[in-house]
Amino acid sequence: MYELLSKRIKNADGEPEVFTYNSFPQAFRNQVFYILEDVLDPYSTYDENLWDIFEENFCREKGLKGMG
Repeated sequence: MYELLSKRIKNADGEPEVFTYNSFPQAFRNQVFYILEDVLDPYSTYDENLWDIFEENFCREKGLKGMG
């Protein structure tokens, strides 16, 4: 039914692997970072001014960890 990666590599006949691993775009990785941060730290208190809130929302939307 399903073949393990090790079996596919062992039986490879020179054709490229159909599945790719460890190739997530940086923006996706950053968005996952924010999701995990929200889930793991929901009760944290932040002393942010208005600019920090705008910067964080912009970075989240663009998939960035920071602007600098």
